[in-house]
Amino acid sequence: MLRSRPCLILLVAGQLVSCGTLRDGKPNLGLINQPSVSGDPCRNADWFEVGRVDGLGGIPLGTSLYVGRCKAAGVPIDDELYHAGWQRGLIDYCTPDRGYDAGRNGQTYAGVCPKNLEDGFLKRFRVGSRIAAIEESNVGIELEMEKKLGELASANSTGGTDSILSDALSRLPGSTVPEPRESKEKKSAALKAEVEKLRESLSRNQATIRELEQSVAL
Repeated sequence: MLRSRPCLILLVAGQLVSCGTLRDGKPNLGLINQPSVSGDPCRNADWFEVGRVDGLGGIPLGTSLYVGRCKAAGVPIDDELYHAGWQRGLIDYCTPDRGYDAGRNGQTYAGVCPKNLEDGFLKRFRVGSRIAAIEESNVGIELEMEKKLGELASANSTGGTDSILSDALSRLPGSTVPEPRESKEKKSAALKAEVEKLRESLSRNQATIRELEQSVAL
């Protein structure tokens, strides 16, 4: 019976369909239950289930932390069962929905999907990855906007009678010369222009994200 599992998986691999979804506009990779064992987690492990979980996570063969710990402890691994489970996990991992979710979450693709499933996976994975990159860019834009708005508030905090008083005080012997009012106005105008450009960039990025999200919803 143990040797029949890999063959059965290969026969049905191209026929199973994923049911991955998005919730509240956020990627949902679905629940990946860790192998549940009692006692020694290596000697009592269900190696088919361990392999399935690694396959579902897109982990390449030979890189499993679970397997690595057990081998380091000198515990023999049922490679046949693990590989069969890993193939089974790939069936659910290598779907367009999970490809999108993996890309959106900033994960990397290790080239584990079989050729008949890889094209659909990668198409959505690239869309998700692009959205993730734009969202990361937006964080930088928002931080820069916050910085410029702070500079703008500081530039506008001295004006009116305070500026007139500063001009008068600047004429006193030994006083430092403050920044001229005209120069402050130019600086304020330049900061406003920079903030507006940042807002426009943020708006364009958000529009691009909406378009990409709509493309995967079709």
